[in-house]
Amino acid sequence: MTWDRSERNVRWGLLYATALLLIGLCGLIEVFVPTGVLRAILQIVTVMMGFGLMALWVLQSRHSTTERRRFVRAAPDVGNQRACPVAAGRRIVSASVDG
Repeated sequence: MTWDRSERNVRWGLLYATALLLIGLCGLIEVFVPTGVLRAILQIVTVMMGFGLMALWVLQSRHSTTERRRFVRAAPDVGNQRACPVAAGRRIVSASVDG
């Protein structure tokens, strides 16, 4: 099995942006909304929205993480070197295993 660069990669930036959005909205609610029922409702809705966005990210990224695991498992043993792909940027290199 070969690694095709055209396959989708995990988009970690989307997850980080979701986390920053969640933290920013919680901070804005904390600062600008007075204590009370409205504040509690907004915080709950914000956290639920954040979990929903993270769930969408997991569904979007599932294909690429499954393909990476399948590629690593399919790597054969070669002498004292195991063809274990290690991502170095966009290249795939083999790692030596001292046994």
